[in-house]
Amino acid sequence: EEIDLLKTRVVPDLTKIPDDAMMICGTNVAVEKFNMSKLNEAGGEIFESEAKKIPPIGNKTYKFPKSEDGRLDNTPFMDKLQIKEGANVILTYNINVRDKLSNGQRGVVHKLIFEKNGNLECVMVDFYNSDVGHEQMTKHKVLLVKYGLKNCVPIFKISHQCSIGKLQKGHSARGTVIQFPLRLSSAIT
Repeated sequence: EEIDLLKTRVVPDLTKIPDDAMMICGTNVAVEKFNMSKLNEAGGEIFESEAKKIPPIGNKTYKFPKSEDGRLDNTPFMDKLQIKEGANVILTYNINVRDKLSNGQRGVVHKLIFEKNGNLECVMVDFYNSDVGHEQMTKHKVLLVKYGLKNCVPIFKISHQCSIGKLQKGHSARGTVIQFPLRLSSAIT
């Protein structure tokens, strides 16, 4: 019964995918390619947030490796997150599980908030699950009131320590990545 339902949703011509559909791909590279094409075809300006990468102490020249789809290896974060209002996004990190701000929650970017210097400060997300982020919205109510927003959850950059090197030795150096825990989600694996 479920298989028959899924068969009705197969779209042989990829140019005729409904705007509200989610593409399921076999590789992260295909996901990133599809997500970027959807982002580029929608109206509005694209903004980029580059992750701040802090190497381990004593290794200032360390270069954080990236995967083919733009993620920083050993992290759930994009090296360069390209985003705009109206983009479909997914959380890639457990911010507050009790508040349902957990890896895999999906929503739409409603507003981008910038600092005075032009850097992206906050991404206001309207999550598909209306139970997500109530504590976060209460904590940052001033932002919601300032911009006249309802049911949008402010998502800020996260500071995340990651292992660098080989874990087979039983220890490894640790670097830090600071980035928004989001990625585009018109397609997923």
